[in-house]
Amino acid sequence: MSVDQPPDLFIWLSRVEVVRGAQPWHVPRVRRTPVQSSSLAAVGYSPDLNVLEVEFRNGLAYEYRLVPESVHRQLMEAESKGAFLNAHIRNRYPTRRL
Repeated sequence: MSVDQPPDLFIWLSRVEVVRGAQPWHVPRVRRTPVQSSSLAAVGYSPDLNVLEVEFRNGLAYEYRLVPESVHRQLMEAESKGAFLNAHIRNRYPTRRL
């Protein structure tokens, strides 16, 4: 691990269970729950890893890392989940397309 990586990323990586032969950013899948939204199909969250998974109606899915549990809770309670995602999650957390 490079010393240039931020400490919060190091803490996150130390929580991820290492899987033999896994890709460096492999995280075990998070169980997603269907949501009422015109743009999102399902949302999953791992409080142990602070990983949020979002599946869109178009079939694309993304993983957002280092997301606090409070942000996940606010997303699930938001009247417009798509608007909340765009305003408070997208481009604010490390992201990977699944």
